[in-house]
Amino acid sequence: MDLANIVICLSRISRLLDQKTPDCKHQAEAKHLASELLLCLTQSRPDLVASATSGHSLSNLAWAAARLQEHLPKADETEVSLPSAIVRTVISRVLLLGFETLPGRDLPVLLWALAWLQRMEAKLLSIQELQQVTSELNTHLVLRLSEVAPQGLAMLLWSFAALESSAASFRQRDKPEPSQGRSMLVHWSSYRAVAKEASLHMSSFSARELANMAWSMATVQYSMPGWLLQELPGKAAQMVPQECANTLWALASASHLESVEAATASFANWKPQELANATWALALSSGRRRTPPTANNPTLEALRCGALARVEELDCIELAMLAAALEPEPAGELAARISTHACKLLYEGRLQPDALVQLSERLPEMPAKLEKAWVELQHEVRRSLQAVPEKGPDHLPSLGLTSMGAAGSSQLLRQLGLLAVDDGAHVEELIPEPGETLCMMHYDLLLTVEEPATASEDVQPALRHLTLAEPGLLLSSGGRPDRQELLRSVTLRFSRDRDAEFLALSALVVRAQRAAGAGNWRLRGSVSLHISQAPCLSCIGAMRQFQHAFPDVRLTVAFDGSCQEDAKR
Repeated sequence: MDLANIVICLSRISRLLDQKTPDCKHQAEAKHLASELLLCLTQSRPDLVASATSGHSLSNLAWAAARLQEHLPKADETEVSLPSAIVRTVISRVLLLGFETLPGRDLPVLLWALAWLQRMEAKLLSIQELQQVTSELNTHLVLRLSEVAPQGLAMLLWSFAALESSAASFRQRDKPEPSQGRSMLVHWSSYRAVAKEASLHMSSFSARELANMAWSMATVQYSMPGWLLQELPGKAAQMVPQECANTLWALASASHLESVEAATASFANWKPQELANATWALALSSGRRRTPPTANNPTLEALRCGALARVEELDCIELAMLAAALEPEPAGELAARISTHACKLLYEGRLQPDALVQLSERLPEMPAKLEKAWVELQHEVRRSLQAVPEKGPDHLPSLGLTSMGAAGSSQLLRQLGLLAVDDGAHVEELIPEPGETLCMMHYDLLLTVEEPATASEDVQPALRHLTLAEPGLLLSSGGRPDRQELLRSVTLRFSRDRDAEFLALSALVVRAQRAAGAGNWRLRGSVSLHISQAPCLSCIGAMRQFQHAFPDVRLTVAFDGSCQEDAKR
């Protein structure tokens, strides 16, 4: 049997096993046949894949193998499953042939198979191998998009996000390295090209494809295009619970809160994770609207009731998301159950730092055990940031945190001598676009430059003084950072070198460096930053580096709501 016929057989078997009303006898026979065919390709006839020249056959083989993964016996933790071994071999062969030999319609199929298995089996490809694959993709994808069907475009976006999530898990597990720019596997140019091509087929997407695209863009923090926001509400009624929950989560995560629609389906059959995602999205929508929130949201109340009996099934992140539903009505049985389950997860060592931060902000009253853990976490984070000037910021990702939340960040900035004092002056609230963070920077500085002396001069070097002033520079997250080596960011879920506050400090350093020229220089004066939300730990780390580099500069930081949060302390 040649490779093309084996691929046809495996594809038919995968479709048979995916049927919702299976014939148990036929399924058992199909699984046995699938295992035999995969063994044939990996053991007795590996040359069939190693010598294949048809990109279409290779892509379809990878797709069929990925679909079979959940139906075949799981491999030992130390081994690679048969489907994964096949996909790995296919990827190697395609890289050897070159992505340019692959038909455009087959690119999404191959990438989806890789992303699907990489999520299920993280050891499929290393981060270096993933970078090799996506480098080829970034080079050849854009010119082939006209050959890709609408379904393929949705598959591409989902695959991009799934691979980025896999890469993020590698970075968290491995020893962090100094950030060298935004460490995205897939370039933003590829996201833009796929999104633009998708806009030409907006009416052709199914509800599932739209939900997947929304989830994908929110996962990598790519701004959702207007056409997608317009299409989603019309397809909401066709979404199954998981798609509905993912869409709500995506819209809320990307701050498109005005687009979060109340679901009308029954929540009885929703999974705990779906309930948590949807509850968090709706609660966030109600709590953050600029207009007064609805007093009684029947959909949110139905979700609360549905989640009440499922609290014990949630992991720590889902539990923290569910806690968002407590904000309109903080007391009650739901809060008590969340507190009890959080204590159980803490005892079992399964309460992650990020979840603890969110629970500390949302629970009306922290149980003693959680309060103790929260205080210990605050001390650990403060010690880590105090050590940044001497050790650098590379140890910050090991904390397992992105941010300390509004209240925790306010207290942390105060303890580090960074928090701006509320002097009663009116400060305009920053209103960012969806998915955006803004930073307003003011400074009034004296730059002192020590002019380099010539070899013949036997006198003290001359000093040159310059004034650097900025009445108000507004920066938005996502811009290209100015190149400088004085301040460094780290990766917390994604590279933080394009965060608005890091961009602001980098711009100031570069301006001073250019004004100083070749001489040694120092700064005196004051710098103030006002941010639209609480800064992440990477940006606070950059602030600590700035403090250390310029001890004669008074750096103060505020964010929307920071004065109120510090007043609650």
